Amino acid sequence: MSTQPFTYQIRVQGHLGDTLCEWFAPLHVSNEPSGEATLTGPLRDQAELYGVLLKLYNLNFTLIAVLRLKETTS
Repeated sequence: MSTQPFTYQIRVQGHLGDTLCEWFAPLHVSNEPSGEATLTGPLRDQAELYGVLLKLYNLNFTLIAVLRLKETTS
């Protein structure tokens, strides 16, 4: 079982303000000109991923995509 977190990219409809960006730290939030926001960063496990998705759901953001980025080998 891997103890290293995976990097995820989560896209939602709408922009996140400064306060919400801080709330989702350590994920990096990028508000796109298209009206979407992308949250990118490491999540330890499925439970942590679910927690982020639940926060977004409770804030009424529409989920567009969830992508686990490929691991890089060192």
